Amino acid sequence: MAHWLKILSQEEAEKSDRHEIVVEGEIIAVFRQEGSYYALDGLCPHHQGPLAQGEVDGLVVECPWHGWKFHLDSGCYAHNQSMQHTTYPIKLEGGFLWIQKNPKED
Repeated sequence: MAHWLKILSQEEAEKSDRHEIVVEGEIIAVFRQEGSYYALDGLCPHHQGPLAQGEVDGLVVECPWHGWKFHLDSGCYAHNQSMQHTTYPIKLEGGFLWIQKNPKED
């Protein structure tokens, strides 16, 4: 079952257009772009490069290590739309950013 997790205060989120945070043991990259927030797995699937440190152009982030590009809104690889990186629903509510994740299976 999905649940929402509080990840950042709105005040902290607005200090930068990107954040790298750890949520339930996973690195999550959070971006503020064009007035909206986006959250995706923070590690590039190619060689685990830190996506939150990559260049952003519009709604596309480029991995700083080897240049793989992903759409922030869908997670799709920019050069092959059938390949998709993990994204998370994100919302701003009550002065905090929240992401939705599925609990880990025991």
